Amino acid sequence: MKYANPSGDTPTPEPNPITPSPAPEPAPSAPSGFAVGDIVVPTAMIDYNGNSVTSYYDNYTLSELNGDRAVLSVGSTVWCAMNIANISKVGDAPAQPAQSYSQTVSVGDRVIPCSDTDYNGTAVTKWQDTYTVSEINGDRAVLVNDNGDVWCAMRVADLKRD
Repeated sequence: MKYANPSGDTPTPEPNPITPSPAPEPAPSAPSGFAVGDIVVPTAMIDYNGNSVTSYYDNYTLSELNGDRAVLSVGSTVWCAMNIANISKVGDAPAQPAQSYSQTVSVGDRVIPCSDTDYNGTAVTKWQDTYTVSEINGDRAVLVNDNGDVWCAMRVADLKRD
């Protein structure tokens, strides 16, 4: 048998002059205001990767939190991962005050919803560009679709006249 070492001896490994340095400790993240177990609602129907999603429930449980990534579940079933910027705790006021579009909305007006959440803060999907106001009670307007079916109730401040 021929060896690369002409003496036939097994070469002894040289000590590794490079010693690995310990991994740096992760920088503490800024508090998000969320914790695992919180009940939340999506405020934008976009998952963590930027894809559109459809909500099937009124609220979700925050089952995992890692930086700005929140995993939302119903029971033991994962629904999707979302950026914490696109969720809010149930019962919390929106992070930013809603922009007021038109305070002169009346019953029978055609309006454009300027929010993706209903009067109670639950995410809604717009099926049409405009809706008709069927009733108003204080700052709450009930909107119907072109077939006359109730779509949802929204804050008057979140509506723009068509």
